[in-house]
Amino acid sequence: MTDRATFDRPAFIAAVDAVRTERGLLWRDVARATGVNGSTFTRLRQGRAPDVDTLAAIVGWAGLRVDDFICRTRGEPGPAPLAVQVLAFRRDPALSATSARVLERVTLAAYGVLRDGGPT
Repeated sequence: MTDRATFDRPAFIAAVDAVRTERGLLWRDVARATGVNGSTFTRLRQGRAPDVDTLAAIVGWAGLRVDDFICRTRGEPGPAPLAVQVLAFRRDPALSATSARVLERVTLAAYGVLRDGGPT
C-alpha cells in the first residue's frame, strides 16, 4: 500500500459554511469577498474538488489551513478532532468562558453518544 493523501471535500465545505454562518453571510457574499464565482461554491457543495487558486482564495478568506483537510491513508495521525474543537471553542472571541465550557460539554456528550452508532 502506498502513502496517499486525499482532500476531505465534505469537511472543507462544512468548515467554510461554518465560517460563512458565523459571519452572517450569504454564499453570494462569500463569492464576492473571495473573488470566487458563485457557481463554483455550488459545485463545491455538490462534491466537486476546488482548483488550487480557488482553494487558496477560500482558505485565505476563512482563515483555515489546507492541511486540516488532508487525509492520509497511512503515517502519522492528524490532530484529535475533539481536541481541535474544544480549543476552537476556547479561542472563539464571540464566546464567554462559560459558553465555551457549555459547548465543550455538549459536544463531548453528543460525540460519546454518536461515536458508537448513535442512540438505539
